[in-house]
Amino acid sequence: MTRARKIEKSRYKIYLDKADEFFCLMKYAQGQNLWIGAGLNGIHCAISACDALTAFYFGERSLSSRHEDVVILLRRMDVENIESKVNQVLSILSLKNLVEYEDREFRENDALKIIIQVERFYTWVKRFLPDQR
Repeated sequence: MTRARKIEKSRYKIYLDKADEFFCLMKYAQGQNLWIGAGLNGIHCAISACDALTAFYFGERSLSSRHEDVVILLRRMDVENIESKVNQVLSILSLKNLVEYEDREFRENDALKIIIQVERFYTWVKRFLPDQR
């Protein structure tokens, strides 16, 4: 079981706003060929999107220092294909060390792997949250 903190469900909006901004920054960085920025912002978009979902549906947010533990809460969602979405998040998060810490170049094709997955996940998440307009 992951460590989680109870929060008001309405606070999902804070995490959704963060996900929205990270998404925009990811797309901007992509347009500027800033691959590290695109990758990191994509990863943070996925994390914030998970937090938005778990806050809205369960009134909880993961407190684990391991970002991967957010999927423990995400798995509790009773929706079709949740396991494929969990795997998508894990795939995105698995590239975090490559972007930030490994001693090899993070290239366009690396960033595009993250961007494509983040776009799919982010779009999926938005379907499950109230429209903010």
